[in-house]
Amino acid sequence: MNNQIEIQILTGAISGGMVVIFGAAYALFFALSNLFREKYFMKLSYISYIFLFISVIFLIESLNLQSGWLILTLIMLIGYWFAPRIIWHLCAETH
Repeated sequence: MNNQIEIQILTGAISGGMVVIFGAAYALFFALSNLFREKYFMKLSYISYIFLFISVIFLIESLNLQSGWLILTLIMLIGYWFAPRIIWHLCAETH
């Protein structure tokens, strides 16, 4: 039983790290697609977001998140989707 808890914590830590990595990759590829006007980078950004979504599902399952935590992870996913877009528009308008 104790071993199962350790595996859940390890899976939660790894999937939490993957959320950060794929979120950063999504933002990076989104910025590169706007900077260089390459559809290839936009496809990579969408693929990164899909992996981010999968990582969030693993996070939810491994840590057995419920109710308020599910709402928080949904807000996080929405934030990860819109933040690079808002930041890009903010930078484009101020420069």
